[in-house]
Amino acid sequence: MKGLFAKSVANGKVVVNMDSPLSGVPVLEFGPGFSGAYCAKLLSDFGAEVIKIESPEGDPARGRGPFAGNKPHPEKSGLFVYLNTNKYGVTLDCKKSEGKKIFKNLVQKAYILVETFPPSELSALGLSHNVLREINPRLIMVSITPFGQTGPYRDYRARALNICQASGESSLMQTGTLEREPIKDARLADDFDCGQTAAVAALGVLLSREKTGGGAHLDISMQEVLMSLGRVDILRYANEQGLMRRDLRGVVVGGLMECSDGYINLVAIQENQWSGLLKLMDNPEWGRDEICQDEMSRAWNADEINEKVQAWMIKHKKEEVYHRGQALDVPITPVYDPEDVVNSRQTAARDFLVEVRHPEIGKVKMPQPSYRFSETPWRFARPAPRLGEHNQFIYRERLGLSREEIDGLKERKVI
Repeated sequence: MKGLFAKSVANGKVVVNMDSPLSGVPVLEFGPGFSGAYCAKLLSDFGAEVIKIESPEGDPARGRGPFAGNKPHPEKSGLFVYLNTNKYGVTLDCKKSEGKKIFKNLVQKAYILVETFPPSELSALGLSHNVLREINPRLIMVSITPFGQTGPYRDYRARALNICQASGESSLMQTGTLEREPIKDARLADDFDCGQTAAVAALGVLLSREKTGGGAHLDISMQEVLMSLGRVDILRYANEQGLMRRDLRGVVVGGLMECSDGYINLVAIQENQWSGLLKLMDNPEWGRDEICQDEMSRAWNADEINEKVQAWMIKHKKEEVYHRGQALDVPITPVYDPEDVVNSRQTAARDFLVEVRHPEIGKVKMPQPSYRFSETPWRFARPAPRLGEHNQFIYRERLGLSREEIDGLKERKVI
């Protein structure tokens, strides 16, 4: 698929990249937050040529740590550096008429636009889907918002905690006690879930677009995405009027357990899983008790059984439990912290971490994508852009503006 923008700039040289699944597919990323950035990152890692549009002041994500050297710096945010590899970066103030005109010119040449603004804000700017599709009828516009483009909550302000609670996920998340307040998924897990959902949806419509020629507006509600994580509990309520409690949700025998050096998570419901767990624990005598005789008995007595399993686990290391348990057909995994992931033999065997160079922070290890394509392998094309790094290249090469015009836009703080 030969696109409109199949060139990149590396060390001052123009390089043609046409060996990735989405080579030549122009994508715009526009808006704050992390879900849109992750969606666009997935597309850029597939080879799409993503242009990230920031305000002249910069994406707020640049102020989110951790930072290289532990000193806050807009070009040294580890999170920003990870989320924006393989992208081009420009600055643009779309509240100004000149900026709005430039944005529309970029939209005219794009296949996909990923945006994360509240619906009313884009409408107020005159950049709603109805306006943009007149400019580019084949545009695939991906809108990621807390509660979608329509409905009573569309204009509600929301943060990650609000969205997680509105999805029902917070009230069902296991905390060990009903007395504890509702919590949310760790850190940016929900944003990544929503970004991945949006990317998959965009790929599906892109395939359809190549056959039908039509565009689309994808309305990604973060609330609905997170609700899908609890779809089993939602369906049980709808069909059985069964209301799950967070102290009863999930696996019966097993779950999160503490080892001498950390935690593991295990499942031991089916007979082969249970018998493997008993072998792992050297066949304790209590495993022959009546409460352990079948799956139903173990379910009714899970609290008592889990206490006994936990008493054994705390005496052993998580890696030992992990490898021995897996060999005995027990679904079991260690809970890794970042240092564990970096030092993992599995991570090394899959070459999951690659060393790349960033102009501001030097060499840094970074995860590759979680997928592997044999004929079109992933590759690191460019580091996360510095603020406005590609203004000259994009606005001159893509839009044909002169150097003087670009300098004037900068003086008027349009870019």
